[in-house]
Amino acid sequence: MVHLIGDADDFWRLRVVHVGASVAQEFEWRDDVLYRRPPVYLGEDTESWHVEAVLVDDADQAVRLGAFSTADEATAYLESALNDLQTMSKSQFESVYFARAEFGDTGFE
Repeated sequence: MVHLIGDADDFWRLRVVHVGASVAQEFEWRDDVLYRRPPVYLGEDTESWHVEAVLVDDADQAVRLGAFSTADEATAYLESALNDLQTMSKSQFESVYFARAEFGDTGFE
């Protein structure tokens, strides 16, 4: 990662992402298919809210800062992180929040 100097909010924006999973996907049966694997049971519907930091210059570069089971928890975390984002430098914000962050398949290290 390139080390740049500046305010954290010059480099990062925060967002809440709602993730939901449904039970099972319905498939259409076809007459020309002799065997079909039974659908996978995913359990009950689940949903979560993720707070992510996104690079200002590249929206594809996102870092998940936390995952929460309710929207209220995610919003409270977001408000706290936004306050820090506005008052911290880039390196301070990254050292505090990225130490426990989850990096996705963005190629960001």
